[in-house]
Amino acid sequence: MDAQTPIVLVTPDDQLADVLQRVVNAGGGGRTVDLVVPGNTGVLLTAGEFRELRATTDRYRVGLTLYSDDPFRRQLAPLMGIESRAIPVHIRRAVQGMMPPPEVVAWPDPLPPPPPPPTMPPPPRAAESWPEEPAPFDGYLPDEREAEAEYDGSPRSRRAAKVLSVLGALIVVALLATGAFFALRPRALVQVSLEQIPVRTEATFDLTADGLPLDAERVIVLKAEPQVVTITTTVEQPVTGIQLIPDQPATGRVVFANISPNSLAVPAGTRLESLGGQVFLLDEAVTVPPVDPVTGLAGNADGTITAESGGSSGNVASGEVTGSVAPFVYYSNRTGPTTGGTDRETTVVSEADVAALQEAAASDLASRAATEITNATPDGMILPSTIAVTSSKENLSAQVGEEATTVTLTSTQDISVLTYDPAAVLVAVRNAVATELAGQVPPGFTLNPDRLAAMGDAVEVSGSPRGARFTVAFDGAAEASFGTAEQQALAISLAGMDEAAAQQVLDATPGISSATIRLRPGWFARSLPSDPDRISFDIVP
Repeated sequence: MDAQTPIVLVTPDDQLADVLQRVVNAGGGGRTVDLVVPGNTGVLLTAGEFRELRATTDRYRVGLTLYSDDPFRRQLAPLMGIESRAIPVHIRRAVQGMMPPPEVVAWPDPLPPPPPPPTMPPPPRAAESWPEEPAPFDGYLPDEREAEAEYDGSPRSRRAAKVLSVLGALIVVALLATGAFFALRPRALVQVSLEQIPVRTEATFDLTADGLPLDAERVIVLKAEPQVVTITTTVEQPVTGIQLIPDQPATGRVVFANISPNSLAVPAGTRLESLGGQVFLLDEAVTVPPVDPVTGLAGNADGTITAESGGSSGNVASGEVTGSVAPFVYYSNRTGPTTGGTDRETTVVSEADVAALQEAAASDLASRAATEITNATPDGMILPSTIAVTSSKENLSAQVGEEATTVTLTSTQDISVLTYDPAAVLVAVRNAVATELAGQVPPGFTLNPDRLAAMGDAVEVSGSPRGARFTVAFDGAAEASFGTAEQQALAISLAGMDEAAAQQVLDATPGISSATIRLRPGWFARSLPSDPDRISFDIVP
């Protein structure tokens, strides 16, 4: 302590505001103050008061050292970042005559060493220099006036505050002591590596829709998930069929011959046929005279005819249109052929057009099938060998022989396929392999399925519409058994041993390839805990 360091003595009648005011006044100009707090004073008994003291010194940039014969105050001050010491002889002499007789306080058993004070941020510094004079201090910190109004400053209030402070301090000490007791109880963590036996095997498994194997071979069988995907495609192309469509009808003349003694009236529209089956209609009514009784010549009359249907098929040669319309009354186009029948050429749907559309649609559906199925089953993989068309439907915009310029085919197929989740399948196969191998490991060892790792992806070796067969290799190790029962028995054996003896026991324990002992707290414990429950094990690879 410098000889010029000011001393602030706390008296029994002081309130916290008085103490803070005197500390600020004495520390003006950034000086360090020695604050002397006798044991019979009623302030600075709680963490809140020490917090206010620290806040004030930081605010007014006052250095502070607290001197007190009260061990509780000396322990509480460092928690708030305030240096504390016992009152030395030279300070005691300096305040002799001002210091009241000490109050006897019954303290509990010695406390454990206090925890290190929390790291406090350094006090803020001015940009250039300390102010020559601090701002006036009115005895209050921010937001303290309401709290101060509840404290009337009477001796009774001070005594009550002191009693509460002491009780609070005792509770804090008891909690700290209890926490220290449990924290300092020795514990041991034993990290062990277990002996291992390498295991490598190859598994064959089937993925089928019905969960049954593909053949009589003994394999692991897993059920695949059936999926149905509907795919639609539309293809279009120009038609290539050529067809003649009847257009203008043929016309001509016929001669009627009547060998009967009576005349005959042939009405308009009378049907006259040719030898080839073409039908002609009489344009206007014709009256055919009877046979000449003198000369015996048949009565004759002419008429015009038009083919019933248009087209070139109505153009027939002379004499082809012949027959009778009544007994002894005959007709014939003997004077000339029928002419003028024409055809119109047009495009129509041919069978070749339909076949080409069906081929194009099938190709498009086949190329899209895998992609469409994959998109429809994002969470799984497909078995390509199981893809099958379960139904198909086609719709043509025009049928064969119909007149058209283009023809469109819409084809829809329902496609079924088997899918599976690769990760889930691999876990199921691994667990099945571990179950089969469990009976093959030596006594005292166990095969943990989690320690089996697949050596690459499963490989498909065969497939059919029912499913597919795969092979996959696994690599792992069987570990020595070291379960809860073994750990508890070993903990009982190690309880209370010193570290070296315990290490020898661990090194000689069957199934343990190596072991490391970690004691807590390391600076305190030299032997393993006598309580087996305080010894725990951690299995490391």
